[in-house]
Amino acid sequence: MKAWVLLGCMLPEWVDSNDCRVKAETMWRIVRRWHPLGEDKVVDEAMAEIRRSLDELNDDLKNSEPEAYDMEEEV
Repeated sequence: MKAWVLLGCMLPEWVDSNDCRVKAETMWRIVRRWHPLGEDKVVDEAMAEIRRSLDELNDDLKNSEPEAYDMEEEV
């Protein structure tokens, strides 16, 4: 997940960065399902850190979103 977030922050093309964000977000959700909140403090701390990074990347991408693209339709 961290690698996808880092790559998403570094890639020059918006679409490529967003693809990395989507992959990291998917992995985050899968891991969170396997390790529900409150089961393991260490996992919870790591997941919270990654969540913050994902949210920052998401905000950056929303602020630089191309006009022809609608991130809201992804969900």
